[in-house]
Amino acid sequence: MILFITGPSGAGKSTLAAAWVASRNREVALIDGDHITSWLRLGETSAVNAASPDIPVERKAGYYRFTGEILAAAARIYTDRGVDVVIAQLTGYDPPPPWSKGWDRLEPLAPVFVVLLPEREVCRQRLVGRGHWQDMSSYDFDWQAWENHPRALFLDNSHLSIDESVAALDDLLAQHGYTHGA
Repeated sequence: MILFITGPSGAGKSTLAAAWVASRNREVALIDGDHITSWLRLGETSAVNAASPDIPVERKAGYYRFTGEILAAAARIYTDRGVDVVIAQLTGYDPPPPWSKGWDRLEPLAPVFVVLLPEREVCRQRLVGRGHWQDMSSYDFDWQAWENHPRALFLDNSHLSIDESVAALDDLLAQHGYTHGA
């Protein structure tokens, strides 16, 4: 199983992914796509957000395309060895903007997409609590466009603890027939 967790900044993608992986009774690889993109940016003005408006679209395209290729290659290597994969990354679907192409290489591997969509104020508070900047522009992506994807599931984790979010994710996956990796 490949689980791709996305959502706006502050939604809890990385936190939920790590907690979900820790709760499994089998080997699961955790990959943070945003960290890969930051690593590729090497020395740009903001190592946190490749969507920064000060970076030319062509350069963003390269970062996201290469990140997608790395994610797909890693996911394929892990799944070929019987290891489940969880990827956490901020990526819209509307369809994805031209500069985010590259993770289309992941699509043939049939990942299950989980879109975390907590309330905007909850995301803002989480970012502030982590000492991050309060750029809420990712919240304005058309997250509902994911409804058009056949393997996209939505989870509002606004008022859930991490443990409750893990349980809610397990329930959501089970409701849709995804039980591998429990």
